[in-house]
Amino acid sequence: MKLVREHIEFERGLEPKDALKIGRKELIEKWLKKYANNFPFYDINDDLTINIGSGDFISDDLSKGFPDYIQFKFCGGYFDLDDSKIPSLRGCPEIVKGYFSCQSNDIISLEGMPKEIKGECYIMRNKKSFSEKEIRGYSKIGGTIETD
Repeated sequence: MKLVREHIEFERGLEPKDALKIGRKELIEKWLKKYANNFPFYDINDDLTINIGSGDFISDDLSKGFPDYIQFKFCGGYFDLDDSKIPSLRGCPEIVKGYFSCQSNDIISLEGMPKEIKGECYIMRNKKSFSEKEIRGYSKIGGTIETD
């Protein structure tokens, strides 16, 4: 009987799942490559949140919303979810340096909305209409607000 030994090289300090390229971080990278093709620079933080550098996020099909493992932290450009069929804002970044737009979707709650938007904010033509007062209650907004 012959004994076969397989040897897998693990990089020191990495979790085995990370070394084998499996796990949550790999799921995030796979999702980003599929859906977030409009920005070339992103970082996945140690807490598995996502920072978008100088690029912009635009997606046109998020009818099921962001998966549970997708949580943006910072967007250095604009974050545009127009006409993406998104049902909620869960997963959106905490801070958006440009404008934030989620027009013509299925949104019924502002929960998950960015805490700070340095530019304009566009929230209209969703399942529920939101007032400027409601929107400002969720977020510090540097620019104007366009709503129904």
